[in-house]
Amino acid sequence: MCIKIVPRFILASLSAEDVKLLCLSARLKPKQISFELGLPLSSVYRRLNKLQRLGLGEPCIYIPMEAVDGAFQLLKRPLLILTEKHCVYIPEVCETECLKCPYYSIHLNALTSLGLVDGHYATPQDWADALVERVKKEVKKGFRLF
Repeated sequence: MCIKIVPRFILASLSAEDVKLLCLSARLKPKQISFELGLPLSSVYRRLNKLQRLGLGEPCIYIPMEAVDGAFQLLKRPLLILTEKHCVYIPEVCETECLKCPYYSIHLNALTSLGLVDGHYATPQDWADALVERVKKEVKKGFRLF
């Protein structure tokens, strides 16, 4: 599974339509997306190109980061997870309480089926927090670029 660290403002600036477009783009072609959303094909291509220029679009887990006093800090939210089977977007501040959210079970099932974090979690936010902590530990160990 690909994990991509992107600036926080990119994920925070996503509209609900952008998230829906990204989710559909992980499993559908632009013509199918156009039909599904009722948008002109040129509009779908234009918006997908805009999102790709921002570094989004490929199936991946997108974790936000920001620079604080010259150091990079990984944040826990907003978080975007795109796969061919699942799409989960956890905003910085949810409008509803997790247990009352209509997407609660869908998101939690999608997150646990990825198998990236051990244990059982009550909410998608708890799962996302555990994932970011795991990524932080791995980044501290170092990594290879090539």
